[in-house]
Amino acid sequence: MLVSDSPSLDLAELQGLLVAADPAALLVRPRLLRRVIKYDCRLKGLGLQVPHRKTYAIERDALLRLVAGDELQRDAQRQLPAKVILIQEPDPNSLTSLTRAQTLLKYWRLLFHSRMHLALDERAAEGKLTATDVRERIQQIGPSTFDEIRAVLKQENFLLPPEDDRAVYVEFLAVYWELCFFANPLRFHYFPSLRDVPDIGRIAADVDAEQIFTNTRLEGAPDPKAFAEANRGRNQATIGARAVGGAHSERAYRKYLARAEAALARGNAVRAAILRQRAFLVAGSEHAPATLALVRSALDALLEGLQKALEISDADAPLWRQALAALLAPAAQGVWPVEARLLYDLQQVCADHVRDIYALDLAGWLFSFGRRPIKRHLPNQRFVLMVKHMHGAVARLPACRIAPEERHSLARLERHAVAGSEEQLRQRLRPLVHATLDEVRLQPHNFPERVARNKLTEELLDLVCERGFVTVGDLR
Repeated sequence: MLVSDSPSLDLAELQGLLVAADPAALLVRPRLLRRVIKYDCRLKGLGLQVPHRKTYAIERDALLRLVAGDELQRDAQRQLPAKVILIQEPDPNSLTSLTRAQTLLKYWRLLFHSRMHLALDERAAEGKLTATDVRERIQQIGPSTFDEIRAVLKQENFLLPPEDDRAVYVEFLAVYWELCFFANPLRFHYFPSLRDVPDIGRIAADVDAEQIFTNTRLEGAPDPKAFAEANRGRNQATIGARAVGGAHSERAYRKYLARAEAALARGNAVRAAILRQRAFLVAGSEHAPATLALVRSALDALLEGLQKALEISDADAPLWRQALAALLAPAAQGVWPVEARLLYDLQQVCADHVRDIYALDLAGWLFSFGRRPIKRHLPNQRFVLMVKHMHGAVARLPACRIAPEERHSLARLERHAVAGSEEQLRQRLRPLVHATLDEVRLQPHNFPERVARNKLTEELLDLVCERGFVTVGDLR
């Protein structure tokens, strides 16, 4: 049995394993954790959203001033240490939906992140992480790269008040080392500019992250890298395991393969991949390896189209391949599932990229007495549709039935793709907007007017990216 197939943990056992790894760890209800963060950080507002909502380190005395002892649900015999690590208690349904290995890895990761915070706070208290030290690190990383780091952490809602340079640097170290140990391929997707900082590991060595990684390991937790590799293989051949013990049908197998070949001949790689995966479900053991290869070839055809349309780099291609494989298993189940719709949105982006689009201009043809062509080419419409379909793919992702790590990875890939497709659209339309404004004599004659016209142009392009068109009313 693989580690990912083992039974799930219950709440009491999870708390016991956390305490065994770190006596300061304490599971608390999400609403209680939000309350503690809100009052301890003196956050204003009535909203339920708080930063850093999964973990929070706090002094024991401060904690007991904010909550009653019986709200903590801890063992009556247990004495809390001077500093307590609060970790969001899982929902019972989500806990049972995860395997034991997945739960252990998830809470090891949360505990590691919190311990990084405490270690950095201790260094600051000892005078070893002063404001001068932080400024030196920022200069070594690069101010522009550090600005990107700040923006990413702010967007991910990781930053706690006061959100100054030290707070950003501390949070960056915690997130960076967490990614290094638990999701190494995602490091440069979180912080793309770090690719240009070759000695970032040395710069970020303010604490012994490897020692913290070892000390916070929960008993029985698998090695993160080995677990990811094992499950990556399983994601690409999930149905292979089902096909071994499932019902085999030679007739259904051949029917699915024939329909898949017809779909591929029409250029429908997603349909072909789904049908081949369904064939894999009913294939006998003698057909399984060859069918799996056919599934992967269909996914590769889709990925090749995406690489051309979205200008995906060779470095990102393996992550896209992994994400597409994760979506394919649930996409082959049920009638028109959301995972299939997401894959079709991505395929539509490929089709938009290569397709010429025309509009029927019957009125113009009639009033010009045939001098104007009845069919008018729309060379920029493909870029508008690419943005539209990428937005559709992003909107479907939250409902997809894939692992949280895969969802997070795909979300980042999609956001990067949306930004790239929108930039393509802006580069195509910006000169046309300027030319149109010049044609109606809305020409700038000084610096403030140039700024105003550029602002107007970008606002119009924002509307095109958002809804696909602009109207005369938008100019008023």
